[in-house]
Amino acid sequence: AQALYDEAMDLLSGDRPGAIAKLREAIEVDPDFLAAITTASYQLAWHYQYTDRSETVKAEALALAERAEAMDPDHEWSLSALGSYYYRIEKDYDQAMAIYDRATQLYPENLHFLRMGAHVARRQGDWARALEILQQAESVTPTSEALQAIVENHRYNRRWDEMIAAAEDYAQRYPQGTLGPSSMAWGQYFKTGDTQTIRDFLATRPPSALTQTRWTLEMMDGDPAAALAVVDASDTEVFSGQYGITPRSYLRGVALQSLGRQEEAEAALLEARETVQGMLPELDHDCRVHGSLGLIYAVMGEGDAAIQRAQHAVDLIPPEKDALVGPYNVLNLAEVYSLLGEAELAVEQIQYLFTIPAPMTGVGLEVRGIWDNIRDHPSFRALLET
Repeated sequence: AQALYDEAMDLLSGDRPGAIAKLREAIEVDPDFLAAITTASYQLAWHYQYTDRSETVKAEALALAERAEAMDPDHEWSLSALGSYYYRIEKDYDQAMAIYDRATQLYPENLHFLRMGAHVARRQGDWARALEILQQAESVTPTSEALQAIVENHRYNRRWDEMIAAAEDYAQRYPQGTLGPSSMAWGQYFKTGDTQTIRDFLATRPPSALTQTRWTLEMMDGDPAAALAVVDASDTEVFSGQYGITPRSYLRGVALQSLGRQEEAEAALLEARETVQGMLPELDHDCRVHGSLGLIYAVMGEGDAAIQRAQHAVDLIPPEKDALVGPYNVLNLAEVYSLLGEAELAVEQIQYLFTIPAPMTGVGLEVRGIWDNIRDHPSFRALLET
């Protein structure tokens, strides 16, 4: 069992599903292997948050967390697994915070629980407290995950100089990582509107990496042919993360549409729609699915369906429920309204995003082509002038 556990740990950095499979084997060999049980639950919760939000993943993560709790409710591993379940899967941040507060009291030297409390605080919209806790923990023992959260904190609050400084700190501490250089590049873009800093960063990465970023950059710079070449070179059929799900066929369809190749664009968008619709009804609870469908329907001109899906994503996870993910759903709704030419409704959502910490910038409004349908509308022009 220990050998299987060690194999799982070696796999974690590059093959999370493979690591989880090894942990299952370890638990089968030794049903009382607490480290394997809690690690499997923790990694399943992570996998759920970023990739697979199926009920089977959710149920297994909970069963293992509860199994660990029954074995030793006060063990730091048990508390970590249970906290991760409520944080990453249930999004019950009050319950997660209660677990992390208790764990911090029991294990004051374990800064993991302190940092997780900070992550919960920002999800609850208490960005100042989150930053204070993260900086406190980092002054003792820096970690890449917490430094990333600090960078993200500054980004949501539109503090570009602080974001760039934190990204520089990250790059110095973790020179092999990509987050530091990437965040420095994006920070400069948010501050100045110059996409060259992003291009300089991408030039340091393999051509097959960061497909969505490359596609977005080419579309922002008005080169849909280059954007199409980027996605055609990718083998990934569906790009997924905690904020969204995007079929490669959707990216192809939008680029083809911009090139005036309507028949090919329609075929690609139909494929994208079928791909995401195929995730229902199993993932009906997943705001990412509804948000993705909203954009696909909007690009296809199906206005009522687009608005219904995008609004449902907001209803599932509004900013009040999750201050990190919720704003993306509101932004998605604004983009849907823009694609449909509903300027007043789009501007209403954008104005709201500027009143809260959110991934919304004035530079993005000026540059991103998704606003082109409403760019000349008086309400949108007034927004740019404020």
